[in-house]
Parts: sequence; structure tokens; C-alpha cells
Amino acid sequence: MTHTYSGTTGSPFTLSAAYGGDASFAASTGTDPQTVNRAGTSTVVVSTPNPSSTGDAVTVTATVTAVSPGTGTPTGTVTLAITGRTPQTVSLVNGRATAQFNPLPKGTHLITGNYNGDVSFAPSSGSTTQTVSG
Repeated sequence: MTHTYSGTTGSPFTLSAAYGGDASFAASTGTDPQTVNRAGTSTVVVSTPNPSSTGDAVTVTATVTAVSPGTGTPTGTVTLAITGRTPQTVSLVNGRATAQFNPLPKGTHLITGNYNGDVSFAPSSGSTTQTVSG
């Protein structure tokens, strides 16, 4: 018998089996708890335009995907942050979260995207570097 679980809700699941016995073997039963873990994810962060100029607003997009053997599209939120700016928590839509940040000062800026996970998918994070010229 095979059963596929579509999420982690209710985990651990108790599996039960019963053998009715025959002329050579006695009847028996058994149970075993099975834990279904959240699927792993990968978060990729990109910023556009990159490089940018000091007057440009920067759009940051995080794309969150399931890592094999996990399948499906992660839901929930991603917290997008640029050093020195207030982080923005954005909902995923079809696995993508996008936010715009006001113009950044000249220099190199670290941008991070932290996927906060959901009932079926584990958290992950990614980052990129934004270059701003004068």
C-alpha cells in the first residue's frame, strides 16, 4: 500500500499494519510514526538596475523554489533588506516577491532575501550585491 502526503500538517503520522496470520504464522499488528518534514527551498535574489546610479530606485526580486525531491510552489513571505534601509516583508506571488527601494547612496550594498517558510516549505535565504555609481 502507498500513501502520499501533500503537506506536513498532522505530522507525525502514525502508520498501522495488521497481518491476519495463516497456518504457519500468528496474527500481528504494528505501528510506526512517520514525520513528514518541510521541503527544502532555494532563494535567489536579483536587483535591477544593477549597477545603478545614485538617483535610481532599485527593484529587488526574490524567487523561491522547492529543492528536489520537494515539489510545488512555496507560499508565504520574504523579508527583503538592503543595508541601512528598513527591511520590507513581501508576500510571494507564484514564488516571487518584489519590492522597490528608494535611491541608494554611492557604493556597494548587500541585498538579502529571507524566505520565512510556510507549513510545507522550509525557510531559506539568498543575497546579491548592488553597485551604485555617482
